[in-house]
Amino acid sequence: MAVGYAKDADDISDVRKFVEYISYPGNPSLTREAEENAAGNSDKSESGTSSKKSGGETNSSDSDTEENASASSSDSSDDSDIRTTSPMTLVDSEGNTIEINYILHKDYSYEYRGDDGMEYTDNGDETYTDENGNTYTALNDDTHHLGHTLEQHDLQDAGGNTVTVTETTNGDYYFRDDNGTGFTDNGDGTWSDENGSSYTEMN
Repeated sequence: MAVGYAKDADDISDVRKFVEYISYPGNPSLTREAEENAAGNSDKSESGTSSKKSGGETNSSDSDTEENASASSSDSSDDSDIRTTSPMTLVDSEGNTIEINYILHKDYSYEYRGDDGMEYTDNGDETYTDENGNTYTALNDDTHHLGHTLEQHDLQDAGGNTVTVTETTNGDYYFRDDNGTGFTDNGDGTWSDENGSSYTEMN
């Protein structure tokens, strides 16, 4: 291996410059240059696609989502921010029923709206008033609770007898039949009543 020696300080400077431009693994000059280029590209990319907001960084799509959510809270025609929609049944003073929707948004704001776009206000006492000033009461009967339809299942026992059980809103059992007997869903398509009898859910 040949070893060269620089004659003076100027030669050493030239040698260092030459070594810096030689491509070899681990060359600190090239590594530093690559990192600086990567950082520069990253900065350009971030400045073009992101924006700062209180609480940290977000990209432009997050900002668009927030704007859409805000707009959808007042206009249900854009349902991109809706988490769930549950139907409700209301009844007027003459006994006529109407169907509206309880709409829960992703930001946990909610609204009550009919299929025709009519907005309803929850008065806090199980009554709702539409935009025209008409007031309705949430339906409570054998198959509804606070306007929401109670879940029902048709079951069959070993003797071929059928029974319909309805979701309950209080008591020890989640479901009861018309006689008040409590039923338990076993989670595998079978049910048991409080007397120990077994049933199979009918499809």
